[in-house]
Amino acid sequence: MGRLESFTQRGRNRQNRKRRPIIVIGCEGNNKTEEIYFKNFNSRKCIIKFSTGNSTDPVGIVNDLLKFIDNEIGREDDDKYYVVLDTDVNQNKQSQIDKAKKLATDNGVEFITSTPTFEYWYRLHFGYTTKTYHSSEEVQNDIKDKIKGYTKSMNTYPVLRNKTDNAIKNAKKVEKHHLDLGQALDNEKCNPYTAAYKVVEELINRNNQWNNEKENDMKTRKNLVVTYIKNVLVIAIIAVGLYWGIKALNKGYNNEEYETVKTNMLLIQGKTEVIAQKVEIEEEGAEYIGTKIQDKQDDAKIQNLVNNNVINLKSEDNNYYCIDNSNLEELGLSEINIDDYYIVDYKQNDVIYVDGIQDEAGNTVYKLSDME
Repeated sequence: MGRLESFTQRGRNRQNRKRRPIIVIGCEGNNKTEEIYFKNFNSRKCIIKFSTGNSTDPVGIVNDLLKFIDNEIGREDDDKYYVVLDTDVNQNKQSQIDKAKKLATDNGVEFITSTPTFEYWYRLHFGYTTKTYHSSEEVQNDIKDKIKGYTKSMNTYPVLRNKTDNAIKNAKKVEKHHLDLGQALDNEKCNPYTAAYKVVEELINRNNQWNNEKENDMKTRKNLVVTYIKNVLVIAIIAVGLYWGIKALNKGYNNEEYETVKTNMLLIQGKTEVIAQKVEIEEEGAEYIGTKIQDKQDDAKIQNLVNNNVINLKSEDNNYYCIDNSNLEELGLSEINIDDYYIVDYKQNDVIYVDGIQDEAGNTVYKLSDME
């Protein structure tokens, strides 16, 4: 019953969690050129979705996108929506484009056109031009002179990537050229033209924001770990000093072996806790020290611990490693010498003495957490 409740609660938590922002792009149903290109910007921070539907007319493309948003993903803050389509140098298509633009704008969708085709965006990576194109084929022929073996289904991004800044600059320059002439954008007479740079800039900015946040987060976490390590070492030194001071004062307690084992375990705990923190933040080169207990689970002493419910090899809440003399040297604890090994639980920050030892009450204890 407990596991079912836990699973149900996790499901509720997932439903209540706010998802990451998404960029949704609607393209012509039978044209995958734009989708192939924009997929290259997809990442953990910059999540890109493409609307479903096979519409090829402008209004139909916008409606497909709106249905996809409402039925598949919903709207959240920081989401962005784009319709990307070609004017195709077609006067008959202009009235459809005007209707589609109004429908998109009224529903919070940014309208992105290219004249005559999206591939003019590729052309701008290789230089500025306002040469009028009379067909999509003319643009493609221009690109074939720049990209060997070019086809509409080709992923051009590896070739274009290092020229993206140049293409954005050229696209803005072309846009200014038309505006200076008094030419309306998103019109088949605005030839050549592409607003694709607006989508690309948004994708780049989101990825850069993610990289900056990740870098700052890593710096913060490393600073916290350094501070934590210093505090742990100070506390460990104080604890050991207090221990020996109390022992000197408490002459009535003479179980020297018990106190020695406990002190060794405290020192091991201090070192391995630091390692667990480094592994958790994925610090470069950080890894657990010791041998995974699964590699020694047939050992008689480990079986004894299992039978006495000291350790649970099936639990996901524990992460056991066996520490021998060579591992103690790695930890900088060469002064500790043992015949067998200790067990460290990196998840619970606990240390286990495999032979067990009697406390003052005559009870056999194995775990540092059970020692008073």
